[in-house]
Amino acid sequence: MALQGSELTDEIQALVGRPDDTGLCDTTRITRWLNEAQRKIVELCPNLLSMSFVNTTSIDTTQVRSYDLAEVSVGDVSTQRICHLFEVYYLDGNESVKLPFVPSDEFDKEYPDFTHTDYSPDKPRCWTRRGYNIELYPYCATTYCDKDLRFVGDYYAEDLATDATAISDISNVDEGLIYYGVYKAWGAIGDEDRCILWRNKFMGWLQDTKDQNEELLEWEGNLLGDGIE
Repeated sequence: MALQGSELTDEIQALVGRPDDTGLCDTTRITRWLNEAQRKIVELCPNLLSMSFVNTTSIDTTQVRSYDLAEVSVGDVSTQRICHLFEVYYLDGNESVKLPFVPSDEFDKEYPDFTHTDYSPDKPRCWTRRGYNIELYPYCATTYCDKDLRFVGDYYAEDLATDATAISDISNVDEGLIYYGVYKAWGAIGDEDRCILWRNKFMGWLQDTKDQNEELLEWEGNLLGDGIE
């Protein structure tokens, strides 16, 4: 059973010998560390199964270069945001296509001014990400407007509130959240040796979690099967 935010805080305070601390390791500061840990876990472990999403209804194509990813709904609440974006599709029945990704530097080199009249609008053929926006090339001709874009990616966990009764959106991360919180707590207290020890515990846990998730994804896709159909 996953621990509530308040229980995680109690555990971290107990492990550094400061139960009910209202100073260096108070509940507000620990909650900030827990939320920092959640963000790091999603960023450094791409495609966690519990944080994956598919959205096909948030954004329709128009005659613009850039689309704001804040408009794409993910997770359970409106404040949850996309972290990694893995795939973008242009949806139009039998004409639907998966758009290839182009890194932004190559995109800029190839299409430095593609809204200029020298370029003709057409059906989108590729995409890049720039901050919290995506750009499509070419921008849509009228014929290809009002079509759904399909997004596949993962998203950040909802922040825990101070003394929260909620649990993390990320599955099976209590151990990692505690390791990170204790690491930050010893840093605040000023014990460098224990700070490094618990940081290493967190980094080891993070690598194990990443490896396990990648293996789960391989099993999900039957990539580790025996090849029998």
